[in-house]
Amino acid sequence: AIPGLTPPETGPRFETAQARATAVLDEMTKRDVEGPAAFRGRVLLDAGQVDQAISTYRAGQNAKGIDGVLAREGLGIALEAKAAQQTEPAARQGLLEESLAAFDAMQPDEAGPRREYMLYHQGRIQALIGKRTEAKALFEKARELGAGTELPELIEQRLAAMGS
Repeated sequence: AIPGLTPPETGPRFETAQARATAVLDEMTKRDVEGPAAFRGRVLLDAGQVDQAISTYRAGQNAKGIDGVLAREGLGIALEAKAAQQTEPAARQGLLEESLAAFDAMQPDEAGPRREYMLYHQGRIQALIGKRTEAKALFEKARELGAGTELPELIEQRLAAMGS
């Protein structure tokens, strides 16, 4: 057992993931714990605090190593979530393009960690903005790099949904 952690069978139960995330944020605030930007951003996003998540991810996107990669990935996801909330097509399009830019910057190292996820996310956004050919090419690259992960199955589902 880890000191200070409650075993799952006796810990609190939450009605929703949002309620759980809000409780985590409250506890982090109470304990004055900031945590890595990628972690805090994910919890903020799960709590429904999209703008705060975006700000947190932006603050962490220049971190070295995997922390920066995860912050840039989270930024892309948060911008995509904000785009999904938009009713104005131009605002939605602009946020999707920002999301794509975040994913483009996510992992510049060809052999770096999560490169296959960068390609997968780029493919998802390209599909959302109607660039099917680009999306398919990105999915194919991601499938190749992601062999042995859950990506090939996810990609098959995406391609099937696109009618490919």
